[in-house]
Amino acid sequence: FVFACPTTRIATADARRILPPTLPHAATARTSGRMLGLLHALATGDQQAMTEFTHDEVHVPFRRRMLRGIDAALRGALEAGAATATISGHGPAIVALTTGDQTVCDQLGAAMRAAFEQANEEVNILITRSTPRGALSH
Repeated sequence: FVFACPTTRIATADARRILPPTLPHAATARTSGRMLGLLHALATGDQQAMTEFTHDEVHVPFRRRMLRGIDAALRGALEAGAATATISGHGPAIVALTTGDQTVCDQLGAAMRAAFEQANEEVNILITRSTPRGALSH
């Protein structure tokens, strides 16, 4: 997991206000199904499944506009070889997933940093790896 954490803060309440008051039932049902697939992909390290099951139609389409550089940073992570990239939590941080080595993680971080810096946003990069008990920072 490679996180790009902009120093610009956005309150949770503000991030929630960006979302529409209602969503189609089918969108929320699809999201629940994708969560199960993502858990399996993370457990098995299946990058193709990670790509497939992180598609978000509930939060990301609305929250990606919260801060300059988010769209470019997401694209940059994918172009640098991430299996997938999405908004982390309520944002504006983003996370890229990969089963790649430290070199790949460094490339993902550099791509996301460059995109945010191009948008004049300061960002901190955090590289973690999963363990049976959670995540460890590198």
